[in-house]
Amino acid sequence: MRRFLAILSAIAASFIPVLAQTGIPDAIIENYDISFDMNSQESGTCSITVRTLITKSGGARAGNFVLYTDSFHELASFSGEISAAGKTIRKLNMQDLTKVSASSGLADDTFLYTYTPAVAMPYTIEYRYKIAYRKGIASFPTFIPVRRPETMLRSGSYRISAPAGTEIRYSSNMVPETVTSGKKTTWSWSIKDYKGFSDEALMPDIRELVPYVYACPANFSLGGKKGSQSSWEELGAWLYGLQKDTKTLPEPFRASLQEMTAGAQSDLEKIRIIYGHLRKTTRYVSIQLGLGGLRPSPAGDVLKTGFGDCKALSNYMQAMLDAVGIKSEYLIVQTDEKDLLPNYASLGQMNHAMLCVPMASDSLWIECTNPSYPLGYRHSGIAGHEIVLVTPEGGKKVRAKGYSDSHAASSESMTVRLEENGSAQCEVTRKLLAEDIEPYIEFESLKPDLRRKRLTSRYKCLCDNAVLTGTSDNFSELTGGATPQMNVSFQMDVPGYAKVSGDRMFIPLSHSSLKIFHDKAERVNPICIDESLSIIDTVRIVIPDGFEAEHIPENVSIRSELGAFVSNVSSADGMILIEQSLVFNKGRYPKETYQEYRSFAKSVSKTNDKKIVLVRKAAGNP
Repeated sequence: MRRFLAILSAIAASFIPVLAQTGIPDAIIENYDISFDMNSQESGTCSITVRTLITKSGGARAGNFVLYTDSFHELASFSGEISAAGKTIRKLNMQDLTKVSASSGLADDTFLYTYTPAVAMPYTIEYRYKIAYRKGIASFPTFIPVRRPETMLRSGSYRISAPAGTEIRYSSNMVPETVTSGKKTTWSWSIKDYKGFSDEALMPDIRELVPYVYACPANFSLGGKKGSQSSWEELGAWLYGLQKDTKTLPEPFRASLQEMTAGAQSDLEKIRIIYGHLRKTTRYVSIQLGLGGLRPSPAGDVLKTGFGDCKALSNYMQAMLDAVGIKSEYLIVQTDEKDLLPNYASLGQMNHAMLCVPMASDSLWIECTNPSYPLGYRHSGIAGHEIVLVTPEGGKKVRAKGYSDSHAASSESMTVRLEENGSAQCEVTRKLLAEDIEPYIEFESLKPDLRRKRLTSRYKCLCDNAVLTGTSDNFSELTGGATPQMNVSFQMDVPGYAKVSGDRMFIPLSHSSLKIFHDKAERVNPICIDESLSIIDTVRIVIPDGFEAEHIPENVSIRSELGAFVSNVSSADGMILIEQSLVFNKGRYPKETYQEYRSFAKSVSKTNDKKIVLVRKAAGNP
């Protein structure tokens, strides 16, 4: 952790002994208090107080105010103050907040409130505000007081008060105290002097590092619709009920879909035709309307408008498949986390909806918000993730199949035709598998400069005049069980590929800008490599006439528990061949392994920083 050159006078005296050993954090949350008073299944009030000392620019975001509201909860009151050196600089009220529509004009009750302090550091900012819940409570506010690295928490507390007899469900790494007094039961969590976490590459899940509480009522009423989230099965049944009467399509359109697929020889071909129609006729628009953004817009509305959010487009695709006799299942998923919180079913965990078609050999996963994806492609937001199928029998938690480690690989072959002045013409073929294709999904729709940057961002050299000559893909042929593979071919002219000094030319051994983190001397967290990685690069350098190889770096082979690196260089017949491979092994490794990891990373960097040296042949030397 970085240190200040001087002790900041604004820091509370009680922290100085700790900070003298650990350094000054970017921000210190002096108090983070949430108190939720649930009046009934339909209404409640949340009171929040947050007081934060901002010490450095790295902690500036900890002083910002951000709040989304919708038809189910509104900002009822707001106040605050900014102080420095023990003096109040500014009082804050509701008029200081910036309020904008959060639904692109599609609703008049969905807003984003923000405030960004413009004050010299260090300063302390306190926010005090209340949120009124109405028309139903499906989730209580999530309590994660520390969300950013290098942030210390002095005191945090969370209380939920509900009518006696109310069952709440929670997932937390803290143990609550529960007290029933009169007609109310209160659950309380608290934490003191949390030192924060350090930002490191290959970190564990943030939920392992910070205090948190996720909580919800086991039984709820939302928009007049009663439901239960005691289990995924019951919650899935409630979601299925929300979709009632949302899949009706006009008969003429249903007939056109049947005619469109009449010549199809299989269900897969029918699905491909319908998916193609979705691609041509709809677009994604984020809409959080209705039951907390949980009920999909009717399929007929999507047909008329041509747009929808993930729920609406998935529901529309399901309705179209129904029209041609293909049964599918609507699903919900958390795209940011592969694992759902154990033994905790809740609406608040999920952030995306898709479609699944059970097939004879495997399920076909359909991403309806981005039909540029190959049909059936399991993108990084679902591959290997726990998902919940919404079926007539209720919710069914399953895990979507991921791609094998052998598919976590990419390779590139480059031919470099070097000129005497150090410039080069490069011909590149790049092979990408599985999620490595995702940056290229909508490649053809990008502007030329963005396409160039997408292709050349991995290189050390400046490639401002790179020229794309062609791409190819097999998206249209992919099915749910296939591993998507993209082959990209292009050419680029690179001035200054090699550095010329007198009669010598210095060529970088590695043209990649890939860096392996190793700058810290010590490790705080375990090393978590969530996915295996394999990169294979082959470079053929055509030596310009009149030059010959003077120095070729030695071959290197480095193997570790965490991975392996091999670099082989040879010269023959006027050409230099560079073959390099870098592999990281999936796994969780104790922090004590970091020195092995760091040694490995340093060796890779040292090797890649080496140069190949060409020298001009002496006169008369063939």
